[in-house]
Amino acid sequence: MPNVLVIGPTGYVGSALSEQLIRSGDHYVYAASQSEEEGFRLATNEIIPLKGSLDSPQAAFELISSNKIDVIVDTTSYNNKTTKSRLLSTIVDAEKIRREQLSKDKHPIQPKLGFVTVSGIWTQGSTEDPYGSFQKMTAESQSAVPEEGLNESKLLYEQEVLASRAILDVAVIQPSFIWARGGASWTRILGPLLAVNKLQLINGNSVHPVFELVGDQFPIGLLFERDAHYFGCKRKAELYKPEKTGFLDVIGGNHNANRTKAEQILGWYPKKRYFLRDTFIYANSFMAALALAKRK
Repeated sequence: MPNVLVIGPTGYVGSALSEQLIRSGDHYVYAASQSEEEGFRLATNEIIPLKGSLDSPQAAFELISSNKIDVIVDTTSYNNKTTKSRLLSTIVDAEKIRREQLSKDKHPIQPKLGFVTVSGIWTQGSTEDPYGSFQKMTAESQSAVPEEGLNESKLLYEQEVLASRAILDVAVIQPSFIWARGGASWTRILGPLLAVNKLQLINGNSVHPVFELVGDQFPIGLLFERDAHYFGCKRKAELYKPEKTGFLDVIGGNHNANRTKAEQILGWYPKKRYFLRDTFIYANSFMAALALAKRK
């Protein structure tokens, strides 16, 4: 069975993916553990804890080779390009060391190491306003062009991932923002799992390995209006964005996404749709999660 190393296995995306991989019965799931307690937590979820790190190419090579890792899936949040690019560079260099070692030892030709990155949840839906759904709290900029920031940074990182195809079998998963499960931004989608299973097929057939996962699209302001009504707000709800929150610029913007390729090649289909219709369910879930958090 393929050995899959999940980076960020305890996060919302990572835990859901790890659970799906294990439940399929077709994968062994590994994760790096930095302490005995962390190792116990991973083991209770049937994730195999590994002592080691991805801090340097040599350390990553030893971790990958000693455990015969076939695919690495990075599920960590995209907060800045520097951290993501450093990790990618480390994995690429580790794979180069591995292939040099295989050649030196005269091993038969082996498949490339697989790398799947969940590129980040960056869009909510559609809006006619070039500034996005959120009104700025300051009127400093009069330009109709949205500010540069996380979108551009993420695009550059994705290009780096695609440029590594000579060394790695890669796939870029681009999920849209999904409202479900206690206010968290992901539902338990199968996209990363399906990409893991088809990495060699994708990379061996000139398929552009970027897949957009879209459940539903609508202006985020409309969703908040529904939420405000559910929460008992009697007046009109307007959205204002605080300073230095580029993430809100992105999720409140417009996204020309298409899930056709994910459906045709990965066999991915959205499990949850019609979010506006079911707003009361998600709003109630959010309030329940908030109430539980306050008790801790």
